[in-house]
Amino acid sequence: MLTREWLEKGISYASAQQKAADAILSKRADVFSSPNNVLGIEYIKALKRYDSNMQPLTMKRTGGDHDSDTGYSASALRKSFLSGSLPAALMPEAALSIGKEEIDLGRGPVSLKRAELAILSRLRSINDFSNVPGTSEGLESRFMRYVKKESSVTTILSGVKTKRYTMSRLRRLLVCASLGIRVDYIKHEPSYARVLAMNSTGKNLLAAARKKTKLPIITKPASVYGLNETAVKLFELEAAATDLYVLAYQNEEERSAGQEWRRSPIII
Repeated sequence: MLTREWLEKGISYASAQQKAADAILSKRADVFSSPNNVLGIEYIKALKRYDSNMQPLTMKRTGGDHDSDTGYSASALRKSFLSGSLPAALMPEAALSIGKEEIDLGRGPVSLKRAELAILSRLRSINDFSNVPGTSEGLESRFMRYVKKESSVTTILSGVKTKRYTMSRLRRLLVCASLGIRVDYIKHEPSYARVLAMNSTGKNLLAAARKKTKLPIITKPASVYGLNETAVKLFELEAAATDLYVLAYQNEEERSAGQEWRRSPIII
């Protein structure tokens, strides 16, 4: 209840949670000051909610802080990639090899900036943001206002941003909107499980998995047409997301449409 009271005052969820924790836990509330701790607490809450037998294990974070531009944070690593410098010393050999190959083929790195024109085109065709997951309390109106007048993803997000909403939430909302993801798509249970890659052990387990799981397992994209209408719509949405993603490739020859429909699982 205290968190809700602070939210109603127009501050962000993280700040509201911290203030509520300060009021209840005093010095022990310091645990909420770290974004990674907050995420871990949410995981623990989910375990309790679902009465899970999983036992959480805490590990101390080293290197840069969450969202910092130094150390081993995801933000720092993305910045390194986008500047054209692979952080080779921080990558496993196999991942480094794949990264180099994708760059050589002109398929990476990909960023919102490099997909900006395609994203803006999709956003400007939207007349109602209320069906986008994450919109509430007037956010849909703010997105509509700034999408219709701004010329970049950065200025749209800057215009929509308030103290109450984190930039990461707004970026997720913007991407969902540009991909055509609607609230009703995420209310249902998963329609299928899709195998993206497997080794010899995975091959042996696949037959057993098909017999035990309630979800249909897809290895060939076309097989989705044997499922229900919801599954087909979700897979078509997945394919459309890939079509948007590849438009950010530097190599024009790699930007062909329909790539998701032609992909079979990678055999390792």
